[in-house]
Amino acid sequence: GSLGYSCSSGVFSRTDSATCGCATGYVLSGSSCTVSTCTVPSTTGITTATVNSGSGSLTCDSANNFSTALALPYTCSNGTFTYTGNSTCSCADGYTLSGSSCVITSVSCSGGTISTPTIFGTSYKVHTFTSSGTLTCTAGGKADILVVAGGGGGGGDAAGGGGGGGVVYKSSQSIASGSISITVGSGGIAGVGTNATIATNGGNSSFGSSIIAIGGGAGGRYNGGSGSSGGSGGGGAYIGGSSGAGTSGQGNSGGSGGSSNAKAAGGGGGGAGGAGVAGGNDSTSSYGGSGIGYSMVSESISYYGGGGGGGRFDGSGQSASNVGNGGGGQGSTGCSGVSAVAGTSNTGGGGGGAAAGCQNKGAAGGSGIVVVRYAN
Repeated sequence: GSLGYSCSSGVFSRTDSATCGCATGYVLSGSSCTVSTCTVPSTTGITTATVNSGSGSLTCDSANNFSTALALPYTCSNGTFTYTGNSTCSCADGYTLSGSSCVITSVSCSGGTISTPTIFGTSYKVHTFTSSGTLTCTAGGKADILVVAGGGGGGGDAAGGGGGGGVVYKSSQSIASGSISITVGSGGIAGVGTNATIATNGGNSSFGSSIIAIGGGAGGRYNGGSGSSGGSGGGGAYIGGSSGAGTSGQGNSGGSGGSSNAKAAGGGGGGAGGAGVAGGNDSTSSYGGSGIGYSMVSESISYYGGGGGGGRFDGSGQSASNVGNGGGGQGSTGCSGVSAVAGTSNTGGGGGGAAAGCQNKGAAGGSGIVVVRYAN
């Protein structure tokens, strides 16, 4: 007699002594097994999709029924619809069935400061978080999300500017119903003098656990201090301090510090839109890197994550115009000049670096922000 058996090549499946068929997810075409597809009449607006599991040629004759029964359960998807089982047709995550079509789910959430602007012809509901909180959604769907971390503090005493906070923007992201924790990072502490207070990085900001922006790096302090790495890196201090690195996709590196010269400057902090400028060896202070702009709450562009300017070593008091777009603060000049300027709140701007001597105090970084919007 014969014994039953089962074997598979990953494409063909053979079971018992006289049966040869196609494996899960394949259909026999002539003498070959080909990937099964889910074919839907054009009147439903659904395109052909690939079968991920199951067997047989799948044909949908409406949004809820299949005209061909299957031997095994299956799932197929075209990015909008998903089909699961022998007789179930449903919408993918972020879509709701309307007749025979899947439409984007109407999101409904609370939390943060709410506004309802019309931006370039589209009506939105916008949730703005300037401090940590919770986004609570009774219905999930697709949303645009902007997460900006806190900017780094400017270094003390002939120092580098703080790096801008990391900036992450995600368009048309799926959000589920329920509560989502929102964290808004604080700005980094300013450096004072050579060792009195050392500047710190800005705090991270996050949307749940899925989107995390890294805080900006602190500016380096006197005598070759290095800028710290972060969302964007801090600038290096006077006498050749190295710059801090930025985080890929969130920011850029800071500028290195000037060499041993009585008029040298610390490097500018990096920004989300560009690297910080290296410290020069003349009376010109170094610029922080520019920020990056988005029209999240209105048709006007708001800039985020600019780097702080570097401080100068000399005491001539010459003004320095070195504020990068995105809230980065100006670095200080000498005793008769300007003090370092803090990064702008809720932009993630880096703090300005300090000059030497009586203007040896840097400035704090600006706090971050989280903005969520969806079609209203």
